[in-house]
Amino acid sequence: MKMSRSSVLPYEDFLNQEIDRLQASSTAQTTRFRNLELSSAFQPIFSIAHRKAIGFEALLRAKDEKGNPVSPIAVFNLAANNAELAFLDRLVRVMHLHNFRMLGNDYLWAFLNFNITAAALEYRDPDFFPRIFQAFGINPALVVVELLEHQVEDGRLLNSLVDYFRDLGCLCAIDDFGAGHSNLHRIFRLAPEIVKIDRSLFVNDIPMPRLQTIMPGLVEMIHDMGALCLFEGVEEKDQAILAISSNADLLQGYYFGKPLPEPVFTPQNAISFDILGQAGFDIGTAAIKAWQKHFHPYLEAFQKALDALKTQNGFSAENLKEILSLPDTIRCFVIDHHGDQIGKNILAPHMAQTVDPRFLPFEEGDSASWRHRPYFIEAIANIETIHVSRPYFSITGAQRCITISGAVITPHGLRVLCCDLKITGRF
Repeated sequence: MKMSRSSVLPYEDFLNQEIDRLQASSTAQTTRFRNLELSSAFQPIFSIAHRKAIGFEALLRAKDEKGNPVSPIAVFNLAANNAELAFLDRLVRVMHLHNFRMLGNDYLWAFLNFNITAAALEYRDPDFFPRIFQAFGINPALVVVELLEHQVEDGRLLNSLVDYFRDLGCLCAIDDFGAGHSNLHRIFRLAPEIVKIDRSLFVNDIPMPRLQTIMPGLVEMIHDMGALCLFEGVEEKDQAILAISSNADLLQGYYFGKPLPEPVFTPQNAISFDILGQAGFDIGTAAIKAWQKHFHPYLEAFQKALDALKTQNGFSAENLKEILSLPDTIRCFVIDHHGDQIGKNILAPHMAQTVDPRFLPFEEGDSASWRHRPYFIEAIANIETIHVSRPYFSITGAQRCITISGAVITPHGLRVLCCDLKITGRF
């Protein structure tokens, strides 16, 4: 298949020859650049729910004349200028797509990394990629283009790249999210189909209990953006369980499969996912049971205080004595039907010495409006039902807590009793 001449890229004769050679081949092939032999390796990407590989990331492997491995970064650093860099990037992708075709599955995603400098030339020479798809019989809907958004300073260029590939029918993935200078605003604007969580977020010195607290929220945020969440670089069992228990969608890493020229999926992978899934389930159910056991006395004491508020309009330290005496109680307060706090907070006696003086401006909540808080909204939506909020960082006291809330009708109208409890670990 002869490619049209383009002023953007030289080296077309060699590239055309390689395309023709690969197109005629029925086996996986290598190619050459300078004195290097280039080949493809494919690392499986697994769906946690489906317990199987749903695609493969194509990775470059290179050897010099003596058979010594050469890193992909070193290979691309050999390019003398942007034109040669773009040629090399296209050469590698042509090889990857041919070899991906040789895997013999028409229902798997092909993840392709793009050098940003080279990718910037694609939409200026828009015919190249579609012709490659046609030449190798690749469905563009099964091609996932991986871009490192923090390598592009020009937001308009990045938007143009994503629009170009999406118009071709490809999916777009933001690679290495959390590494370097990832720009959350750009991700909102780009709306990628997949966000790949960089392993640096979960392999540094952050304790696992802290990760178990943070990661579910990060995954939920990615889901709220309309993207699938992929944990990459998973190399250990506890990292896999973290991803599963955080509700990630996809996994990639040496723990599940190393890059190989001809990767295979075995039943053992499904067994591993069953074991890991059960481990994640056990961790979740154990946390729930521990939570229920730990906070049961607080819920009982809160119900008594709520009954006193309903029958006696009794918001006082005396009626709150039982719940204020429990060790994790921070404060109690009352909100009217508008969401405005009535009166001051009643602080648990044991918390008086722990108030952080740096946040004293937030300590008193009288006349504060909490109408936007979920614990208020949920309480007034279901009167006389106790609600427990998700863990959050409270502006009052500047600490992580949960809030127990309940709405009742008192002689003075609807009131919402709230009680903040400090939390640690998975709680």
